[in-house]
Amino acid sequence: KGIGEFTAEYTMKVKLNTGKETEEFKSKRFVLASGARAIIPPIPGLQETGYLTSRTFFGEKFPEKKPWDSLIIIGGGIIGTLIARELAKYQLTVTLIEKEVDVAFGSTKANSGIIHAGYDDQPHTTKAQLCVRGNKLWPTLAQQLHIPFTQPGSLVIATNSEGYASLEALLQRGKQNHVPSLQLIDNPRILQRREPHLTPHAIAALY
Repeated sequence: KGIGEFTAEYTMKVKLNTGKETEEFKSKRFVLASGARAIIPPIPGLQETGYLTSRTFFGEKFPEKKPWDSLIIIGGGIIGTLIARELAKYQLTVTLIEKEVDVAFGSTKANSGIIHAGYDDQPHTTKAQLCVRGNKLWPTLAQQLHIPFTQPGSLVIATNSEGYASLEALLQRGKQNHVPSLQLIDNPRILQRREPHLTPHAIAALY
């Protein structure tokens, strides 16, 4: 983990949180996947009325037996719309409010389309639990909503011993998070068969 910067055309490096810098690496394509967190809008009376965010919605404040009689969801991104869809299964009034002309106009619109496996999340956290669970739910959800969806897998590569150690740490973290079918491939020939366009400097990959 660290801060990446482009150093030339099709070239970048990462300054790791440890203070060290990676070697420069080249690629024709880079995927920029940014996260997001809930923003509390300045609506008069909101604090007095009380509210939940997408981070606290399924926590201890969620009723055990029956949800509320009515609910207003602010934000029509992927989180807001899916929460509305889930609550529509109950007998309650759900109102979805979106400030743009249509749903999915914010961060969701720029989503890279990657369904994360859960090996990078801190073990024993809500994020780790929901990431793995959500990954398993996606095939059924995609089928129900007629969303094009494939699961080709991913390769997190290492080109040196330091990177290999990071892969081993991710593997152990993934096992703690109960990520299924996670494996460390340290045979360059197998890697090249899996991905012919992989850099020849790759010595191992987490698959």
